[in-house]
Amino acid sequence: MKVDVLDALLASAVLCGVGSFLFWVNKTLITDTADAVFGHFQRQGADDERRRIKIIEEVRRMEEEEEDEDEDLPAVQVINDDVGKKCD
Repeated sequence: MKVDVLDALLASAVLCGVGSFLFWVNKTLITDTADAVFGHFQRQGADDERRRIKIIEEVRRMEEEEEDEDEDLPAVQVINDDVGKKCD
C-alpha cells in the first residue's frame, strides 16, 4: 500500500484543525454551563471579597491616622530640678 506524503500531510492538517475546533466547542460548552450554574455564587463571593477588602483598607487607614496623631505630639522631657532641695 503506497501512501502519498502530501495526502498524509493534508490528512494530518485536517485532523489537527478538526481536533482544535472540537476542543474549542467543548471548552465553550463547559464554560457556558459552569457560568450558568455557578455564576451567581462566583459573583456573590466576589462581592463579599470586595466588602472584606474595603473593611481591611478602612482599618489600615484608621491605624495610620492614629499613628500620625501620635507623631504630631511633641516629645516630653522630664527635668528634675529639685534634687537635694527640702520641702517647706
